[in-house]
Amino acid sequence: MVGDALIFNVYFPCMSVVADYKESLHCLLSDIRSVIMQSKASKVIIGGDFNFECNTSNIGFKLFAEATGHLDLHFCDIFLDRTSVTDNPVLSNWQW
Repeated sequence: MVGDALIFNVYFPCMSVVADYKESLHCLLSDIRSVIMQSKASKVIIGGDFNFECNTSNIGFKLFAEATGHLDLHFCDIFLDRTSVTDNPVLSNWQW
């Protein structure tokens, strides 16, 4: 914690077998939620490599949103310089 802010740096798994992915992500999100609840922090920052796109059609995003919905989180992608974004065809996603 820094002051009253709890800061997480995450590196979530890449999508693989859907059932395995969901189980792994559920475990990670459960641990994060538990730490947040125990800390009683008034501010939470979660950053890092989520390995999913932030849209409602993505299972990783859906699970993340369900687990953290009570936190009133805000996505900060709007602050990124999109001129440095590249499409990675191997991973089927975007990189900054």
